[in-house]
Amino acid sequence: MRIISIQARENGGRPGICDWLGDVPPEGFAALPPGYDESVFLAYNGFVNISYDDVLTSMTGNKEAKDANDAAFPVPVPTPQAPQITAAEVSDALCEMDAANDKRLSAIEDALCSLDSATNGGVTA
Repeated sequence: MRIISIQARENGGRPGICDWLGDVPPEGFAALPPGYDESVFLAYNGFVNISYDDVLTSMTGNKEAKDANDAAFPVPVPTPQAPQITAAEVSDALCEMDAANDKRLSAIEDALCSLDSATNGGVTA
């Protein structure tokens, strides 16, 4: 059998509906009739009002309690994720850096050769 807590918590919510293997619900719980639709319980995240005799007779959403709880615990804003970079993009970026470094090195070598030529007449020992 499925059981539900008779007493709601301070905030108006109830613990989850659960299975019970006994023939009689434990003290403080009511049995749900077989096949009882639990969608209201799920839609209101356990913030429900119930009526019962020996078994649950009705369950309605407690919007006021749910809204108060939701306001007390707002849904956090997700942290923006860094863009995902593929291995091919990293490889392309490294190749571009190598090409740029080769250009700089070539420019430095050309400048050193020009400086050598101007100061030493380009003669090497």
